[in-house]
Amino acid sequence: IVIKRQSQSFLRYEMFKRLNTGGSLLSPQEIRNCSARLFGPEGELFYRTLVELSTWPSFISTTESLADTDMEKRGREELVLRFFAAKDGHDFYSGHVGDWLDRYMEAILLKKVEFDSQSEAALFRDVFDTIERALGASAFCKFKDDRATGGLAPAHYEAITIAFCRTLGSIRQNSSQAVYDAVVLAKQSQNFRNNVGPGANNKTKLRGRIQVIEEALS
Repeated sequence: IVIKRQSQSFLRYEMFKRLNTGGSLLSPQEIRNCSARLFGPEGELFYRTLVELSTWPSFISTTESLADTDMEKRGREELVLRFFAAKDGHDFYSGHVGDWLDRYMEAILLKKVEFDSQSEAALFRDVFDTIERALGASAFCKFKDDRATGGLAPAHYEAITIAFCRTLGSIRQNSSQAVYDAVVLAKQSQNFRNNVGPGANNKTKLRGRIQVIEEALS
């Protein structure tokens, strides 16, 4: 019975996706939000988790550099999903970010990937509170000559958030200034730039840029 219900939910989800391709005015994340709710109470819970975390104060503060057009298209909710995908969904990464996020969310809703909303939300808040204390509003910007430049860079977002997630213990043993200096230096390194430049949307470079920041923080 459970499998049958999941299959029906998945069919409705696929139909919704196809109806909203092409000339749709909905953004990819708006379609994901609507799609998640087709899965019933668990899909609603996942949707609410994304929405609630997108309004967490430290997350808001560190993503202020996100472009206004992206914010209007539920870009912050997509960034929340992107954090979890970068943390646990490497197997679904194939070079196209939209497809990656779609596949990762589908795996959660179809129970192919475990996702405990309460514990994941607590970790998310902890990570972003720590990032805000150390890096502030420039957390996910590029750096040149030790100065932040431009808006939120998605590749930097992935690298910073996951590296912080993996090294929270080490970070807490150092001052915010020491953490800030280490991250700024690592972001300007040639090794990091090699993993965020052209062709950055592949699994090897995703892991590579996370590793550079993780090693700096460790």
